[in-house]
Amino acid sequence: MIINCATNFNYAYIHHNDTKFNKVSTENLSAVSFQKMMQPSTKQYLSFLGGYSLNLAETLANLNDEAFPPDIKAMAEEILADGNPEDKTLISVHKAKYDKIKEMKSLNEVREAFPEFRNVLSEYDVDYKKNSFIYDVKMGNLEKFNPDIDVALQLLKLYWADCCSVTKMKQYTGRNAKNVLEKFNIPLFSNQYARVLQLSEKKYNKQNKDTHSAAMKQAWKEKQTEPIIHIPSDETKRKISHSVKAYYAKHPGLGAEKNAKMLEAKKLKSRV
Repeated sequence: MIINCATNFNYAYIHHNDTKFNKVSTENLSAVSFQKMMQPSTKQYLSFLGGYSLNLAETLANLNDEAFPPDIKAMAEEILADGNPEDKTLISVHKAKYDKIKEMKSLNEVREAFPEFRNVLSEYDVDYKKNSFIYDVKMGNLEKFNPDIDVALQLLKLYWADCCSVTKMKQYTGRNAKNVLEKFNIPLFSNQYARVLQLSEKKYNKQNKDTHSAAMKQAWKEKQTEPIIHIPSDETKRKISHSVKAYYAKHPGLGAEKNAKMLEAKKLKSRV
């Protein structure tokens, strides 16, 4: 089960006080150069898509050691040492270890096989109230859960074996999934590991990339219709003001006529 938890990437709007904008005259700015200014760099784009997540070697280089669950990094290094002929990614390595949980019949069996889960609590070890998550499971109110199987075991299978994110799990539990997992003492992935784990699934990564590429193209298309407004600098404003004053100094009649029209407009406005 792969979870859709897309990260948004927004185009940066270029304001009049941005350094890059001030160095370029809007009168001489071609459509091509403006487009280059508006597009994210390759580094930003790959970072946004989690580009390194499809390359196991780059994943190991980019993830902090403490982000990995027990044995996962060592298993990945062993695969890379053999040349990674099957082009495995992080999720392949993760499931090679934790898929075994799906076949286990009891929480004790999981605890014995995986020391990292030895402190996970059974549903019999926690208190729960009416209309709580555990109550709903035991009453058969949640489709994803079996009332006859220890809730903790089902959560381990869903989160650790199926790699179901807390975002998706909320749809199944009807609760804040992080709080539910913590109630049973189930270890949580680090944010960095969870994100890369999700994006390392090739099918999901492609769907995510296609979705965001379409969104970015649409954002650019909409941006094309927006006018580029050049806000003059203080120096430009002073020059314009000086020019206007000089013009009316040479043409006093026009200045008087303009003032008369402005005065008349103010009178009309005050009557409304």
